[in-house]
Amino acid sequence: RGSMVNLRERVAPLPALGWAAAFLLLAVHQDVRSLRIPNWLTFPSLLGAIVLGAARGGYAGAGVALLGAAVALGIGFVPFALRWLGAGDVKAGMVLGALWGAATFVAVFWWMLVVGGLIAIAFVTAQGGLFDLLGRWLRSAQATLLTRRLTYFHPAAGAAAAQGLPFAVAMALG
Repeated sequence: RGSMVNLRERVAPLPALGWAAAFLLLAVHQDVRSLRIPNWLTFPSLLGAIVLGAARGGYAGAGVALLGAAVALGIGFVPFALRWLGAGDVKAGMVLGALWGAATFVAVFWWMLVVGGLIAIAFVTAQGGLFDLLGRWLRSAQATLLTRRLTYFHPAAGAAAAQGLPFAVAMALG
C-alpha cells in the first residue's frame, strides 16, 4: 500500500494541469473554428502525455497514463457511437485521461457532460428550438416506455439541435 501511495504522489495529475490547459486552449480554438479537433493536435499530445507520465514515474507512470487514456476511450466510446461526440472529442479525452489519470478523468468527465448539456440547451434556446427539443425528448421518453426499447427521435436536418457544438469548450470549462 505504501508503494502505491508513493506512486500516486509521483504521477499525481496536478503538474500536468499546465499541459492540459495548453492542449485545451488549442483544442478549443480548433473546435470553435471548424467543429473539429484535428489529429495533428491529438496524436502528438497523447504521445507527449504518455512520455510525461514515463518521465515522472518510469514504467509505472507510463502505465498510469495509458490506463487513463484507455478509460477515457472506453467512456467516450458510447457517446461517440450515439453520435453525441465526435472522434476528435474522444481523442482529446484520451489526452486528458493520460495527463490526469483514470480516476481524475472520470470525475471531470461528468462535469464536462453537464457543461456540454447546458451549452447545448442554451444554444438551442437561443436559436428558437427549445420547444422542438423538449417535444422530441418527451416523444422519445414515451416511445421508450411504451416499447421498452431505448428510442430517440433525432432533430430534423437544419434544426438548431442538429447543428454541431464545439465540445472542447465544455471540456475546458468542465
